Amino acid sequence: MALADSFDTLINNLIDQARLSRQRRALVLSGSHTWCLKQGMAAISRFDEPLWISNSTSPSNTTHFKPNQTRQLLGTEGNAVVIDAHSGFNPNALGAASGIIRAGGLLVLLCPPLTHWHKHNDPEYSAILSYGCTPEVIQGHFLARMARLIKTSPHTVTVQEGLPLPSLDVSETITTDNVCDDGICRTYDQKNAVDAIVRVATGHRRRPLVITADRGRGKSASLGIAAAQVLRQGTGPLVVTAPQPDAVKSLFDQAARLLPDADIRKNQILYNGIALHFLAPDDLAQHHHDAALVMVDEAAAIPTPLLSKLLQQHSRIVFSSTIHGYEGSGRGFAIRFRETLDRITPKWRHLTLSTPIRWANSDPVEALTFKLLQLNASPASEAMIADSNNGQNRIVKLSQAQLAEDESLLNELFGLLVTAHYQTTPRDLQMLMDNPDLSIYALYRGTHIAGTVLSVSEGGFSKALAQAIWLGERRLRGHLIPQSLANHAGIAEAAELTGERIMRIAIHPSLRRQGLGQRLLETVIADCQKKNRDFIASSFGATPELLNFWQASGLTPLRLGSTRDTASGEHSALVMLPLSETASNLHTLARKRFIQQLPLLMSDSLRDIDAPLAAALFSETPHSPAMECGHLTEQDWMDSVSFACSNRTYDGCVLAIEKMLLKALQKKPALIASEAMTLLVRKVLQKYSWQEVATQCQLSGEKAVVALLRRATGQLIELHLPECPTPVQEKLQPLLN
Repeated sequence: MALADSFDTLINNLIDQARLSRQRRALVLSGSHTWCLKQGMAAISRFDEPLWISNSTSPSNTTHFKPNQTRQLLGTEGNAVVIDAHSGFNPNALGAASGIIRAGGLLVLLCPPLTHWHKHNDPEYSAILSYGCTPEVIQGHFLARMARLIKTSPHTVTVQEGLPLPSLDVSETITTDNVCDDGICRTYDQKNAVDAIVRVATGHRRRPLVITADRGRGKSASLGIAAAQVLRQGTGPLVVTAPQPDAVKSLFDQAARLLPDADIRKNQILYNGIALHFLAPDDLAQHHHDAALVMVDEAAAIPTPLLSKLLQQHSRIVFSSTIHGYEGSGRGFAIRFRETLDRITPKWRHLTLSTPIRWANSDPVEALTFKLLQLNASPASEAMIADSNNGQNRIVKLSQAQLAEDESLLNELFGLLVTAHYQTTPRDLQMLMDNPDLSIYALYRGTHIAGTVLSVSEGGFSKALAQAIWLGERRLRGHLIPQSLANHAGIAEAAELTGERIMRIAIHPSLRRQGLGQRLLETVIADCQKKNRDFIASSFGATPELLNFWQASGLTPLRLGSTRDTASGEHSALVMLPLSETASNLHTLARKRFIQQLPLLMSDSLRDIDAPLAAALFSETPHSPAMECGHLTEQDWMDSVSFACSNRTYDGCVLAIEKMLLKALQKKPALIASEAMTLLVRKVLQKYSWQEVATQCQLSGEKAVVALLRRATGQLIELHLPECPTPVQEKLQPLLN
């Protein structure tokens, strides 16, 4: 180990190290912006076409990206990347950019002096602040932790302005890898993956494959190599899907390389008349597409409900996901999706790629970014939780300073959030540590975290600003619940209320369905009452199970988004529990309007929601205000019974049937058989055509649908008959007999 005699010597030795070892190297330049820029340009002068990531300008000999554009780098490769943190540090940009650097390359981070970095007025703070908060209130816990880890990291070379150059070990040995020499695959891991993918296309049906790997292991390339082999065999058309087309660039590049005679088009390869083409996940799920093989890349960034639909629709399918990725949580995906795979296709297979391709093992850049961004965060193990079973459950409120100072605590908490939610990114880590409006509740089992709730303060606007939000003239950052109720539900006064929105709730996988989530919510509700909040609320991708969970805790739905959310793949539901008299009055009004409008929306923008979700939306609970769906008149009874028990036409009786259905959904949805529920919702509320209903319910045609609809209406009559006035029952008796 020796001190470098000049900066140029240090950089030359660092790059030589990287090239000899087939690894990458990380260089941190800490000091004034002018000094960092000068040293950064010198550090990358030996590389062609380096990337420069900054919110300001970049040197003329570099390719410039703004931090919020780095998702476009997914699937690309480069030799050197400079991240200018003086212009704003975006954790997602570091995660994205670090993964594209090839072996022998350099990651350069330009930052303010490490001892003062947490005090830097970072322009990127605006991304984690809601309206009304200014950057001055941020304590800088995230950047302070970054600086501390960089100072002590064995995985980086740190040069600080005004201090001696660091020492560097130049006795690096050449790394040997588990290299495959078949001319197509780069490692034996990759060869095994290709063989397994081809087997899905050509072997037994209903045996899906799940491939997981960290970045740089060649999983996307494996899909492309396998796709080329399947096309050569002429098995049939192939479909690939991913969150964005750019994510599968490597896949298409590999397939095109191995099929030089193919017709190469944008997002499509044609070989001997057979196509490999890209489709967006929602398009693939909502429309029928013939495919000999479906490949789902970056599956962790696709909502689990959407993945489940693809699994049900396609008998030959491969799911590929990054385990520790900035674009989503592969670990969370694996845990959540495993239950679905076990239920639908119990003979599924799992394959993990371990050997890096873009760089050699023990890569310093990978180790550094994993540590800085908590990409390898994990909750307490099942064994740890099991050992703590005798320990009492206790709920505590954690401070952000505690997380910054206790790496083990941060790892368990963030690991739990990663496991429970898709698309947990490094930006979420920064928000967890620095958002001043955030409250963090942790449920401990013994000494380990078994559950957590994150809530954020919202609302409290002036009357004038509330009016502007109501009219759609203002849209403010954050404050989702007050703004949605004011603008979408049409209640301007809602924006004047103050409350807490539950952002995340997560329970350890081994402890779910034990009521721990509700215990956490009870604590948050009690805290909100002490702070005189008007409401507690949440917004999430609506499923019957989730709605039932929230309603059991007293939060009832007041709105359902008209389009599917890009993150969850579901319509977003807004649920609320009022805590003040003012909020209670507004809640009653919003609920009433929602129930009144829901039947109309279900024949329009909500025409695609499933029957169980419709039932959960309509149903009332002991916590929700009673809503009268409409009194059943004598004519309603006569129409319903004559349709169910005779040959009256549907069009002449539909109003009565709809009223009966709405009352049943509100009071007794669980008593309606699932087959009847689907039929009634599709035809009566969503106004599907007879043929559409027949297709959905797997019936032969209109005649079969009408016959089943008469029986379903009969079930509704049986449910409501105890409430039917005696004189009316007497009139109906001949038909009912």
